[in-house]
Parts: sequence; C-alpha cells; structure tokens
Amino acid sequence: MQNRRCLWGICVKIWAFNTPGEDAVDYVYREAQQGRSRFGWGYIDTADLRLLEKKFWANMTEDETICYMKTNFLLKLEPGDWIVHINVPKWGHCTAAQISGPYKYDPVNNEVGDYRHIIEIDTSTIVTFDQNDIGVHPVISRRLKLQENHWKIRFPFEFESTLQNLKSGSIANPSNNSEKNLEYFLAEIFKNITGVIRDEVKENGSDWGTDNGADIIVKYESGLPIDRLSMTSTLVIQVKSYVHRKFS
Repeated sequence: MQNRRCLWGICVKIWAFNTPGEDAVDYVYREAQQGRSRFGWGYIDTADLRLLEKKFWANMTEDETICYMKTNFLLKLEPGDWIVHINVPKWGHCTAAQISGPYKYDPVNNEVGDYRHIIEIDTSTIVTFDQNDIGVHPVISRRLKLQENHWKIRFPFEFESTLQNLKSGSIANPSNNSEKNLEYFLAEIFKNITGVIRDEVKENGSDWGTDNGADIIVKYESGLPIDRLSMTSTLVIQVKSYVHRKFS
C-alpha cells in the first residue's frame, strides 16, 4: 500500500496526534494507560465516523461536517500502526503506543466534553519520553514538533531505532553518540536550505562510505538560472564534536 513502510517485518504507519486541549491532557494520558487512544472533534453525540461515512454531505449538520472533515483519517488507522501523542503527559514529552484494535466512538460524554473518538492501543507497547532525549533520533525529534491536528512520521526505521534506544537505554553515554547525532541534525538543516537538492544530502553511512574524510555531502544548485549558466556544486563537510571536561 502506498505510504506504508516496512518496520519490524510488517508494513505500518506512524501517526502523530497534536496536543490535546489544556484541560484534556491528563484525561488523554490516563485513557492511554487504559488502552484507549483518544482524539478530539467528538463533542457531539452524532460524530461516530462509522455512521457519518454512510451519509451524504447534504444530510450532515454543520457540526457533523466539521467533525468528519477533522477526523475521518482515523478510519485509515490499522492494528500494528503506531500513535504518538504530542505533549502528553506534559509539554515536550510524548506518549507512543501500537494500535491493537479498530476505531470506536464513545456514546457517553466524558469529563472534558470531547475526545470521544477511540483507537484501541496495546498498553504493553506504551513508551513515554522526552522528545529531546539523547535516545531520540534527530529526524524523529524534528518530526515531533507541532504541525497540524495530525500528521504522519515517515521515518519508520529511525522511529524503530528510537523506540529500541528508549526501551533498552542502550544510549547511556551521550558523548559516544553526539557526533553521529550532530551529523543527522546538520544534514536535516541543509536539506531545508533554498537551492540545496534535498535528495542529494547524504550523511556518512546512508548509501555511501567515507569520501575524502567527509561526514556529510551536500549538492546544491549554483550559478544563474539560465541555460548553460547553472550548475550543480558539491559541498564536503566534516563533522566534529567535543566534550569539555574539568579536571581537578
């Protein structure tokens, strides 16, 4: 299926859910611990997506139309996919879990008067972490920054590596990994600079070996935007990081 990448031997998608309303953060976190991932735009009794999907637009109320347009993506979520709640249980932290069951709608209103859309999650897979933790891959940390009400994290292998690091604590000494993390971080910065050919930004270990001591190779357009006066140039970067220590 398009946009599905292989992770742990199966094809999954990784969904980020934006920050809940301030009065709902604790509720969303508590519900996640009970195996229910909650999403907003469910403030009316008739917002069940399974029923709205069968309606014509002309037969929906204004509120039903809004709720459906904001949340119909939930019907695409499948068991095995991952959900990451941004800024839950607190700002700068995230709670991730793997989906275990289909979409449901809570017929009973709750203490926050919303967040009645439910996706079942496997509580044994729940991981709560600081998005700037040393074990979080720089690409994933960047993708955890606020965007829309939901979005996809299209880096499954980096996400898998992040989960393994967080669960095992395998990155115990930041100084042993800071240089490699810095490479990934700088590569992402260059990819977003005007003129840089995004697909031609390569960090050491991703598709090529060391080239003249380079840690990052960046290709970018230079010259004038006129036939025969434009050219592609290559920037070779070596990354070094240092830890300053005090000796008594």
